[in-house]
Order: sequence, then structure tokens, then C-alpha cells
Amino acid sequence: MRVPAGLLELAALAAIDERRLKLRHQIAELRLRRDAALKTAINASSLSATASARAADVLKSSNEVGAKLAASETEMRRLVAQMESTGGVKEYEAVKARIAEREHLRGELETLALECMERAEAASTVAAKCAGDAAQSASEARDAEARYALAAAPLDAELDAANHSADATSASLPEALRTEYLSLLHRQGGRPVVRCENGTCDGCFTSVGSHAKSRILEGELVRCDSCGRFLLPG
Repeated sequence: MRVPAGLLELAALAAIDERRLKLRHQIAELRLRRDAALKTAINASSLSATASARAADVLKSSNEVGAKLAASETEMRRLVAQMESTGGVKEYEAVKARIAEREHLRGELETLALECMERAEAASTVAAKCAGDAAQSASEARDAEARYALAAAPLDAELDAANHSADATSASLPEALRTEYLSLLHRQGGRPVVRCENGTCDGCFTSVGSHAKSRILEGELVRCDSCGRFLLPG
């Protein structure tokens, strides 16, 4: 039986294309895992920066309240000294009233200062935890990058070899057939040549007519009426 020109090459290309698809899938899976770790690290770093900024703002507020409290204490001491040195009753009572106001204000500031300190401590704790998480995520991202490089290198090399093999094999096809093959290669997801399994195209899973099946079994070049792929015996 005379074998049509290009049939053997198409059969070889079918095997090469299947291998190329598997390699690309494996590389893509590795890249997804690496990118997921990198995304986690980026998010953790962003969260850590936000927590640190929040802690800094709370600490600043706490320091400002502390400064107001210190100023209030200084004013209280000044008023007490003024009251002790005053000679008139009216002036004495006025200073005393101002001291009472200051004592009330000092009490409010002390309460506020305590609340600010507690918030600052809580924010600092959160910031420290976020920083630790960010460092851990960054370490995991570096490990993921190293694992990706180690695992992807041989797959990339094998894919390059398969690409060269496909180029060399397709170059030996008759020109018209090669043009059709390359066109299908881009249109059909990297699978221009598939098997006819149990009377069904393995590319689009459409039933193949009995006449077409007979031609395939006889070694003719047959294309699927539905998707246009070249069909080989199953």
C-alpha cells in the first residue's frame, strides 16, 4: 500500500505535539505555584507596611497626648506655686479654680494617654506579627522561585528540543501540507493531528463517518469535517 506523502511525518508530529502540550502544562503548573507564593509574599509585605504605618501613627498620637500631659503637669506646678505666693483672697480663689480645671483636664489626659499606650502596644504587636509573616512569606517565595528554576529547567530544555524536532519534521512535509499543518497548529490549541478513536475525532470529539474511517484505515490523509484536524488511526 502506497503511503501518502507526509503521513509518516504527521504521525511523528502528532506524538511531538502531544509531548509539547504536556510539557507546557507542567511548566505552567510550576509557574502558577511560584507566582502564588510570590503574590502571597507581596500581599504580606503590603500588609506589614500598612500595619507599621498604623503603629507609627498610633505611637505619634500617644506621644502627642504624653506631651500635652507633661505640659499640663508643668502648668499645674506653676499654678500651685502661684497660689502659694498670692496674697489676696480673690486672686487665691481664682487660681484655685484654675487648678481644679487643670486637675480635671489632667485626669482626662491621663485616661487618654493610657488608652493611647494600649492602642500603641496593640498596634506594635500586630505590626511585629505582620513583619514576621512578611519575612516568612518572602522566604517561602524565594524557596518557590528556587524550586521553580530547578524543576522548570529540564522541562524547558526538553520543550526546546521538542520544538526543534517539530520544526525539523514539519520542514520535511510537502509545502502545501506544511502550510495546512502550521495553520492548524495555531488554530487548534497545539493539536493539529489527532487520533480517530472508536470512530470519534480525538480533537473535537465529533463522530467520524464510516467512509472517512475506512479511508483512515487504508492510510489516506483525512481531515475531520468538524474541526479540520488531520486524523490518524486510533
